Amino acid sequence: RQTKKYETLCANRNVALLIHDFASDVDHDAENVKSGGRARFSITLNGVVREEQGALAEQYRQLHLRQNAEYAQFIIGPDNAIITVEIMRCRVCDIN
Repeated sequence: RQTKKYETLCANRNVALLIHDFASDVDHDAENVKSGGRARFSITLNGVVREEQGALAEQYRQLHLRQNAEYAQFIIGPDNAIITVEIMRCRVCDIN
């Protein structure tokens, strides 16, 4: 919680998340265009963040830890918040 990112999320709870299924490495740009007939998508999710508290936060924390035990230092600790995003809008773009 002692980070610029946390401060920013507290000050402005509106967020955009970008999800894509294409290579983000510049050396693989050609692969993105020549997808062999496979569609390539970029999805933008807009939503509002919330810091979870109490039992729900602990439930999410334990679930996250089970799936990512090697990153426990980012999941467990008094300075690590559990943040969820309520999705308000979604936009899908096919780059082909």
